[in-house]
Amino acid sequence: MKEYFQTALYLNAKYKLCEVLEKAGITPGTKVYKSSDFVNAITEAYGKEPKITCKSISESDTLLNDIRLCFDKSLTLIDCSEAGLNEVSCENEDSVKYPDKVI
Repeated sequence: MKEYFQTALYLNAKYKLCEVLEKAGITPGTKVYKSSDFVNAITEAYGKEPKITCKSISESDTLLNDIRLCFDKSLTLIDCSEAGLNEVSCENEDSVKYPDKVI
């Protein structure tokens, strides 16, 4: 179990998603983005497509819930579609907020 968490921490340090998003001009706050903005920024940085999930908190507000990177058994980064995951899981893909705090 310890090795699992050490590996997760290592991968978190290696793949700096917040920095990638910031470099692409995507920052936490009240600005609205398309879900494809997140996917494109990460795909451009790492060459593989992530999985994006959102959470609807009202009819008009959709928040970025998480960004998932996918790996094969040897911990090589792969497209999440290869892992059987859809690229995006957001009800309103054109209006996603990147929250600056956990709700």
